[in-house]
Amino acid sequence: MLMIPLLLILALASMLFLAWPDPKPSRQRLALLVGKQASPFLESGAESLSFKVFGSHRTSKVLKGLERAFTKWDPLARLALYLQQAGLSLRVVEALVLGGLLVTTATIAGAFLKGPLVGIVASFMVTLAVWRILEWRRGGRLLRFEEQLPDAITAAVQQLRAGRTLPVAIAFLAERFPPPLGEEFGKCNMELELAIPLEEVLSSLRERVPSRALRMVTLAISVTNKMGGNLADFLEAQAESLRLQIAYHRQVRALTAQARLSALVVGLLPGFVAGAFLMLQPSFFEPLLADPLGRILLVTAGGLQGVGIQVIRIMMRRVP
Repeated sequence: MLMIPLLLILALASMLFLAWPDPKPSRQRLALLVGKQASPFLESGAESLSFKVFGSHRTSKVLKGLERAFTKWDPLARLALYLQQAGLSLRVVEALVLGGLLVTTATIAGAFLKGPLVGIVASFMVTLAVWRILEWRRGGRLLRFEEQLPDAITAAVQQLRAGRTLPVAIAFLAERFPPPLGEEFGKCNMELELAIPLEEVLSSLRERVPSRALRMVTLAISVTNKMGGNLADFLEAQAESLRLQIAYHRQVRALTAQARLSALVVGLLPGFVAGAFLMLQPSFFEPLLADPLGRILLVTAGGLQGVGIQVIRIMMRRVP
């Protein structure tokens, strides 16, 4: 019985160690924040900038070395970008350590309380729950950003028509708007202060925020910056178009709310029912687990359930 409290204490201590603030961000931390490989001269620039908005963490040299090695591997580099898109100021190593602690704790706790099978099911459920929470946070952050974007464009247009430059307008948006839009434009302002070209700043912003509306706005800024044109008028028209699109999507989501809720219930109900029977009456699953044919049927049912959930997700994604 002492194993579970010890694991929980270890997990809490690891979280406190990884989340402890560091007043001096390193060059690798700066590269993680701006989404680029920072050049050596940026290290001195990092000392003079305030990172209170983005949050920095203390990590040992071993974790920094692991992070540099991990970011060279494409799946983990995508995970780092996914964490940025979700608004989490965690390194890849930190996310893997915390996720591993949660899964390990759930596995040992389930196996210690109800047996190895319950431990495996618990680890799978915790992994799925963590991933779904990350996706939910990422999607919600992107939705909030797109809802803030029309007002931000209008504010930028006012700054441009008042005779101010685009970097000044970006700094204004970073100061006046709450997260996530203010946070993302704060990163853009930080990059501009470090003398990173505007094209690279906008490209980094598009990577961190995978929004079609933002892509159109940033491409328009890039074109007018190179070819010339009335950027204020174009952005004003774009803001009005975005407002109409947001109103349309809200109406569609309201009309399809019942269908999306039904899909969620149908997808999750079999797993919850099976888990409840496994916890309350384990003998109910003995024929499925002891007989080879039962195991084949159980795996087939789980696979078909997963395919059905994926088909429902694809169908819901095609809803405009």
